[in-house]
Amino acid sequence: MTDAASDAANGALTPARPAWQGRWRRRTAASSASGAASGAATAFLASSAAALAVCFGLIWGYVALCPMAFLDRDYPLWMAKRTMLAACRPGVVAVFGDSRAVAGIMPAAMPLPVANFALSGTSPIETWFAVRRALRCPQPPRLVVIAHGALKFTADSDFWRFGARMGFFSDRDMRAIAADAARLHDDSLLRAEDGDHLPPRLRARLYALRFPMFYFNSLLHGYIAGRWRHNRAAEEAALAASGHALFGTDPGSDGLASEAGATGFAPAPLIDSYYRDTLALLQARQVPVVVLAMPVNQATYARIPPQFRAQFAAYLQAVAGRFGNVTVIGPAVGCWPDAAFGDAWHFNAAGAAAFSRALGARLVRLQAGVGAGAAGEGVAGDGDGGDAAVLQRCPAEAAETAALPAQ
Repeated sequence: MTDAASDAANGALTPARPAWQGRWRRRTAASSASGAASGAATAFLASSAAALAVCFGLIWGYVALCPMAFLDRDYPLWMAKRTMLAACRPGVVAVFGDSRAVAGIMPAAMPLPVANFALSGTSPIETWFAVRRALRCPQPPRLVVIAHGALKFTADSDFWRFGARMGFFSDRDMRAIAADAARLHDDSLLRAEDGDHLPPRLRARLYALRFPMFYFNSLLHGYIAGRWRHNRAAEEAALAASGHALFGTDPGSDGLASEAGATGFAPAPLIDSYYRDTLALLQARQVPVVVLAMPVNQATYARIPPQFRAQFAAYLQAVAGRFGNVTVIGPAVGCWPDAAFGDAWHFNAAGAAAFSRALGARLVRLQAGVGAGAAGEGVAGDGDGGDAAVLQRCPAEAAETAALPAQ
């Protein structure tokens, strides 16, 4: 028998494989291929998630460690003020307030040593914490000036943007503020939120941790690290100027500030509480206090209802009357010519120098015991003819307030 015939005969004797075995093998092979693909997909997703977590962690670390590189100018100004507070310079007049005081009170133009601790967008809430830091020094300030505009008593609209975002408040500070707000049934901080709709306690915790979500806009506009040199220069300039810094620099402005069209004045309970606590703290340390509101330009003043001005003045006087160390000088809403302003809110360099000379002269007189406690007196001209155009009062206010007594 040939080999071919033998093979054929053997093949005929070999039983055929069942069809189900072939199908099972094909399914097993397909299942193995599917499992391999699924494993590869799982590995890819895991590695992608790990990469995203690493990237997010790096961004988070950068946000926490390098805010000077991407935050706006308010951050280096706060860093300068923090350095000044830690320096405990003795025998100074310490100024606290909002951005109008930052720009308008120029220590270099004043006849006595002044440190300007005012910060952009702050209310009496932030001032309480700043004053408390200043009083940790072995020698307290010789005099404290508190200068907040009327609207900063009605709402702390920049609480999250500045106080939390810039790191002014610690997590403990923000938890204490939230507890005080709850105790006083004051939801003004809820109304001041940035649109994220997070509960205040959670938002405060995330700000304290420098959660990157709150800083992406600054990272974008700061080109990641594009603000480093500018911010370092701003910090050094503020330190050299004892805390003074300009905002608008135009040779005049008739723009309208936020007070234009304001209706009734009503202080927020939380802000009022911190303001009174600040005055009580300073009284306990026997530190005299001057309270004033920085002037607005004539264009804004013309649009502020007299009722609003009267209510704010009455409030300042009523609170000051509870403390023997407080003098209110004013008027409560002052008016200086448009030419003194670099933008709708802030003095320009000429306006700041003129106002600071006049205010400095007034503070010297207060420290000498001349006119102490004479609330309602205005800060006006210092006798320097070169500043006459800036120092004269707005016509609408000239009949309402008295000028400083002649020296």
